[in-house]
Amino acid sequence: MYAPTRGNKGIQQKLVLGAATALMLVSLAGCTGGGEKPQPPAPSSNQQTESEPEQPAETPQVDETEAPEPDKFGNMLDPFQGEWKRADIESDVWRLMIDGSQISNVCYDTDRTVLEVKEYEFDLDDAGNLVVTEYGKPRYVYTIDENGQLVSEKNGTGTTALYEKVSDTADVPDAPEEKLEPAIGMTESEVYASTWGAPKKINRTETAYGVREQWVYDEGYIYLKDGRVTSIQD
Repeated sequence: MYAPTRGNKGIQQKLVLGAATALMLVSLAGCTGGGEKPQPPAPSSNQQTESEPEQPAETPQVDETEAPEPDKFGNMLDPFQGEWKRADIESDVWRLMIDGSQISNVCYDTDRTVLEVKEYEFDLDDAGNLVVTEYGKPRYVYTIDENGQLVSEKNGTGTTALYEKVSDTADVPDAPEEKLEPAIGMTESEVYASTWGAPKKINRTETAYGVREQWVYDEGYIYLKDGRVTSIQD
């Protein structure tokens, strides 16, 4: 074998140094980037993930408050408004009060104590007359005559009553709590407001001397002549 010369020894040293350098570069590359994995791009704010389903649009709230119905009478009731008293008799126990769309008959005692407050249902006919109903049937027709008086005609009888206006406004009092017993001299309305109330049957007789009625109750009978109680049988 030949002994290494001085020139061969230098070449060997350079090869060893180059291999060590290459090994060091490979190690550094593994430490810096070898363990990292590429990250996916972050979703934009406009994108929704699969775990967040799309929410339905909110339904707008609807105001269910019903609008008030307009007054079907308008100003047609204006001539009737106010407090009226009888103009054809001396008695002042009854007052007819028309306030807005409310019609009431108020009965007073001689000392102005309220005995009865009767509220009526009503409507206007094609001629603008006030038609008052009682117990579901047409009872009175009110008109205003050329003198400004209120004329009340009892339906089907031809009986009329005249009223004159006391005030343009009406202050309807509260009804009394206790009902009265039927009594001689009461009117039909007072009998209806009494403890006996409405009759089960009315037997009516019309003669040349007036109209007589027999009101039939479980408690007995009430007899009236021309709208006034003449006798009571129990």
